[in-house]
Amino acid sequence: MLINKIKSLGQTLEAKKASAVKSTASFISNDNIAISEAAKKKSVEMQFQADVDSITQKALIVKTDEIRANKVKDVKSKLLSGYYDNPSNDVLKRTADSLLDSFLSLN
Repeated sequence: MLINKIKSLGQTLEAKKASAVKSTASFISNDNIAISEAAKKKSVEMQFQADVDSITQKALIVKTDEIRANKVKDVKSKLLSGYYDNPSNDVLKRTADSLLDSFLSLN
């Protein structure tokens, strides 16, 4: 079997000179796009829906904060009135159930 050699050991590849880069400023772009009326309408609808979702989310946060503030106010008044000093069996059971549910939901 005979294998032809590609290059001799002493021969090396010569570097080619770099060619100049053509300026892109001389190119004029003729690209254009056309957006259909249906696509424009859909875009407006999607933006409107995003705005509605944002406003709804903010309203829910405010409502939740108001509810939480009312609950805190109720608990503070019950603490001051002594409601929790001698809890009834019903209060103890509800408290124990709530604590148990909290611990079980952590797993």
